[in-house]
Amino acid sequence: MNDANQNKTSVLNYQTVAEAPRQAASVILLRDRDHGLEAYLLERPQAASVMAGVWVFPGGKVDQEDHQASMGEDESKIRQSTERLQSRLVYEPVDTIQTAAFMRAAQRETHEECAVRVPIDAIEAWSRWITPKIPSMSTKRFDTFFFLALLPDGQEARHDGEESVQGLWVTPRQALDRYWKQEIMLAPPQIMTLVELSGFSKAQHALKHAGSRLLPHIQPEPLEAQDGGRIVAYPGDEAHPIAERLIPGPSRLVWRDGRFEPPGGRLEDFFTGLDQR
Repeated sequence: MNDANQNKTSVLNYQTVAEAPRQAASVILLRDRDHGLEAYLLERPQAASVMAGVWVFPGGKVDQEDHQASMGEDESKIRQSTERLQSRLVYEPVDTIQTAAFMRAAQRETHEECAVRVPIDAIEAWSRWITPKIPSMSTKRFDTFFFLALLPDGQEARHDGEESVQGLWVTPRQALDRYWKQEIMLAPPQIMTLVELSGFSKAQHALKHAGSRLLPHIQPEPLEAQDGGRIVAYPGDEAHPIAERLIPGPSRLVWRDGRFEPPGGRLEDFFTGLDQR
């Protein structure tokens, strides 16, 4: 990580954001290689208003157009996909129109940001993250659905040069290793998602797992640390109001030296107790 990137992305936010979270969607593109499952990451430009210099999955805000059926859309496919997702929402239901909008946004953003067209019935919801009122790495809040999708045959992912300046196919463990070496910057939702995905050897295993479970609903609980830093607790942590553990990996992350780490301060602490599938 160069000095400019380090300075841009290592500032912790202490500002309380009063506005309601903005709806957003993010797609975790997956592909299989001989050495294992790979995910596609994009680097946001330094001038970006959100997550400047951070490596993220393709995605963005839900637009007004996403609430309207597109020309030629297969209504039966969007209805089936929407109903499947709604059946997995437990903590905070979303109506049919909003659910379809999240899915259309995921499809649209994947095409806009990395030139990949994914059929709407080929994406599977993975998790839902809602930014707390005191965000750690931004001054904006989002209600984001993360989706999984296989890279379709014959298509190639590439960064667009505007919303992103670099693209990278990488195994989840390789991405976290590069993060640990300070070669790339990641935000907590991406960190925890990569931790969980590192337990899967094939993309289909991850997709099957995603479709078989209730959708994890993650709203981190930020705690101020004694050294002026930040602790972010997740469901299942003693400091989080939800006692049930919803995702694997550490139950909390700690802000140290300009990044989030497991409490133990070791890379391997990300993977403690993680099942391999």
